[in-house]
Amino acid sequence: MLTITLAAALVAPQLITPPTAPRAAEPAVAWFEGTWPEAVALAEREDRPLFIEFWRPGCGWCKQLEEETFPAPAVRSELEDFVCFEVSSESPEGLELAKTFNLQALPAMFFLNSEAQLEDVIFGYMAPADLAVELQRVKRGEETFTALEARVAADPKDLDAHFALANKKWALGDSEGYYHHVHIIEAADPELRSLPMRRMVLGGLQEELYGCRYVDGVLDPTRILEFLAAEQHEELLFDGWSYLARVQAQEKNAPASAQAFREAWGHVPALLVGRFGHEIGWTLWPLRADLAAEDAQFVLEVAKRAYASFEEQGGGTDAARADYLDVLACAHHMSGDRAKAIELGERSLALAPDRRDIRTRLSQFKLGR
Repeated sequence: MLTITLAAALVAPQLITPPTAPRAAEPAVAWFEGTWPEAVALAEREDRPLFIEFWRPGCGWCKQLEEETFPAPAVRSELEDFVCFEVSSESPEGLELAKTFNLQALPAMFFLNSEAQLEDVIFGYMAPADLAVELQRVKRGEETFTALEARVAADPKDLDAHFALANKKWALGDSEGYYHHVHIIEAADPELRSLPMRRMVLGGLQEELYGCRYVDGVLDPTRILEFLAAEQHEELLFDGWSYLARVQAQEKNAPASAQAFREAWGHVPALLVGRFGHEIGWTLWPLRADLAAEDAQFVLEVAKRAYASFEEQGGGTDAARADYLDVLACAHHMSGDRAKAIELGERSLALAPDRRDIRTRLSQFKLGR
């Protein structure tokens, strides 16, 4: 019997940790300077939606949002329609608000309507282009709590809406609401044919794998491989293979991780080419000593496409460009092009001179390590 769950994506291994630092001195967003009740009153008075971001000192992903995402023109433009409020989760007001919103992770971005009713939530870092799209979606009222509840009320058999609501409620720690929608999907599709049901099956297999399914001391991905071999939905193939690649990387199995990343790359959505290519480079860099030559060449091809996609989507801050150049430099180094790695490493360091990790890698390039 297959375990059916949506929770696996929320416990996926996190492979990249940005450096920690205090908040930027100059805010990129016109944050409301009063208290939360005052922000709520202003939103109601001016009939504007609310945006609240939770952060804390030393949170690397929070720092990336502050320095890379919020300053982006597209994001700043979209946020102008909101009453924007930021709060440290460790401040007195933040501690109380964290209880009110049932804060689950950082950074966290909550979207509310002008009556302070929750419409959506995002946990974790988002790149500028991705957040701009999400802000547009929320403002249009698409796939929000209100919209999804309305769809379910109009059509109780709308399994896609039930699945989306289950995901959102799980993210908020509402396990009762989560299982309510899950049971509806299970009852409606006992033969596991619908996309929502297939997503849930994959989630169960991912959670099983994350829980360390071993045979004779070796990670056994047989069940998820069987699922992927029979699957036809592009998004599930991408999700399944990319998840397997991350788990194999944590197991330090470089060949298996590289192979799974190859499979996932064949199904990557166009909007994720840059970000996913960046992830592949970073994930396989620590495993480079165990990569075959063809795997190193694959990483180089991916890193080139990732950087090109980054530029095609408007680029970003110097810090973001430094990251993409750094990954590309690492890929050239893995493929044996030391001179190009040094050139790109120097360009990356020039954009982010305070990044000690980039400086360290550049030294490795020069020493041929």
